[in-house]
Amino acid sequence: MSLPTMPLILDLGGKQYPVPSIEAARDLFVRARNIAEAGVSNVTPAEIVDPVGRIIAHISYNGRVWPGSMRDWKPDQQPLLEARAHREPEWR
Repeated sequence: MSLPTMPLILDLGGKQYPVPSIEAARDLFVRARNIAEAGVSNVTPAEIVDPVGRIIAHISYNGRVWPGSMRDWKPDQQPLLEARAHREPEWR
């Protein structure tokens, strides 16, 4: 399955950031999580929204990107995108 590359929005707890791709959204989330030193119980919810406002994916604490909203997650679901290896994201 190919990932959308249209302009997207990363919604971090109600604050919105334009991103060029799902990969960039994941990297921005991981960077924000690391800067905030947020633990799994207090990390800001992260959803990826398309240009018309539909939630197309969400990001879990570990940096995996899952299809749909957090409410749609199922235990047998496969991630759209895996977390990066532990290193600084390339996108800025």
